Amino acid sequence: MCRHCFVKHGDVRVCHKCGLTILPNGKVFYDTKLKNRKEVKNEKR
Repeated sequence: MCRHCFVKHGDVRVCHKCGLTILPNGKVFYDTKLKNRKEVKNEKR
């Protein structure tokens, strides 16, 4: 079992360990492409 660590990408929440994706309407599925994306944070240059 995965201890889910969710990262928010826009409106969806993605577990970066297994790829579990939760949409805003509550539907759940696995998407391995989103799990490799990094969260973009606002950084000062």
